[in-house]
Amino acid sequence: MIRIAHLFDTSGPGGAETVLVSLVRGLDPKRFDSVACIRENSWMHRQLEQKCVLSFLTVPRTYDVRFVAGLRKLIKQLHIDLVHSHEFFMNFYGTAAAAAAGIPSIATVHGQTPYAAEKLRRRLACRLVASRGCMVAVSNQVAARFHNEVGISRDRIRTIYNGIDIDVYGDNERLDDLRHELNLPAGTPLVGMVGNLYPVKGYPFFLEAMSLVKQKFPLANFIICGRGKLQAELEMQARHLNLSGSLKFLGFRPDVPRLLRLMDVFVLSSLSEGLSLSILEAMAAARPVVVTDVGGNHEIVVEGETGFLVQPRNAKALAEKVCYLLGNDSVARRMGENGRTRAAAVFSREIMLRNYEHLYEALVHNGRVKQ
Repeated sequence: MIRIAHLFDTSGPGGAETVLVSLVRGLDPKRFDSVACIRENSWMHRQLEQKCVLSFLTVPRTYDVRFVAGLRKLIKQLHIDLVHSHEFFMNFYGTAAAAAAGIPSIATVHGQTPYAAEKLRRRLACRLVASRGCMVAVSNQVAARFHNEVGISRDRIRTIYNGIDIDVYGDNERLDDLRHELNLPAGTPLVGMVGNLYPVKGYPFFLEAMSLVKQKFPLANFIICGRGKLQAELEMQARHLNLSGSLKFLGFRPDVPRLLRLMDVFVLSSLSEGLSLSILEAMAAARPVVVTDVGGNHEIVVEGETGFLVQPRNAKALAEKVCYLLGNDSVARRMGENGRTRAAAVFSREIMLRNYEHLYEALVHNGRVKQ
């Protein structure tokens, strides 16, 4: 039995947090025992309580050697065999503490911006992580950027794609009740986006694009699933674009799979991504996707087969592709079916779990893993 400490410092919900929850819940309990070191009273706390041992941490936002010492002590007390950390500060602290405790570590990077930042010390911290632990990127594009911009040797970074539970998104139940709840007239087009309301998601471009779609499809409706500090600002923009009557901000929703199945087209207007879970979820729900060509999105979407890729910050291009799909039902349906097939073949939770389980065992039993 291998005991793993999973380290994460944000609260959730979000893509990276969802991956960690899925990982902890899905590992083979006959081979792996998990300890989640997370924030208390967070979304992840609620998701993981009674699923594994929990340890609550408050992570300093500076490079504090005392925290490394405390984490090393916790590793020893809990008899941890391997540390698996996520995101910048936890990756730095987790790698340093694991090295001090004499055990292997994995640092998963879900995005790019905090790592390739302007500060030299962040770059040096990343190089420490790569030299003392096993670094995992969630897409080949993220791995390549670490190599090109941070200076980490490409053979020090492995790629393991995020995965989702495909079956959750394939239910064929009727959605009349959901359409009624959202006050959406039967037979009218619905376009939506899922993601927290953060600047990196590029929501102003989504709203601008939907105002153009509305001109060609006056009966179209739009939904945004997610929460965040930009909601008031985005609501104001929606009013200026005359979208208020057809756009709904739904906030955080636990029924995202059903909402995705209700959509005719899924859109993602992000300015940066690692490997977007929301695109994977939309494809698993057999929705055609129109997304920006950033991060690992082009590794998910096959242009013209499962959806369309457009340049970021280009509302007109987003609108054109959405309008094309709304006007071509057979193409949209075929793309959705192709997307679900691709999601199951490449981005399932089972594939992600198998890849991490292999990596855990290789590091603990052999001390290294073949590149």
